[in-house]
Amino acid sequence: MINEIINVEGMSCEHCKMTVEMAARKIEGVKKAKVNLKQKNLSVKYDESLVNPDQIKEAVRRAGYIIK
Repeated sequence: MINEIINVEGMSCEHCKMTVEMAARKIEGVKKAKVNLKQKNLSVKYDESLVNPDQIKEAVRRAGYIIK
């Protein structure tokens, strides 16, 4: 399992937080996804044999947010 922090711009409320977390959790291999609104990031834990960070970042982009 890999733990990674992804910086995400454009989140400002609980709805944004849930949208980003759900976008990441929908991906097979993502075991945990938690947003920190204050630090503007997404902490993910995932199985590197099933998913890579670019796939997670793309899911967040498709949800309408900017990856930094």
